[in-house]
Amino acid sequence: MLLRVRYHKKLAESVISMEKGDIITLSNGKKATILNADTTRYKNIIIAETQAQEILVVDRETLSPTRPKRANMF
Repeated sequence: MLLRVRYHKKLAESVISMEKGDIITLSNGKKATILNADTTRYKNIIIAETQAQEILVVDRETLSPTRPKRANMF
């Protein structure tokens, strides 16, 4: 399932449910597969993997990717 998200802060949690395995388009135009979007564990981030097998921490609000601080987090 491909999601192109225009984020609206108030509506995002109720309208868009991101689940493991969903494909999202990041703010830099790359596509990534969601590994973990659990809102009880991670309130403001999504853990995703790019097609180049990079693990990224993605800001839920802006869909901006960053690299995780610990490479062995999984």
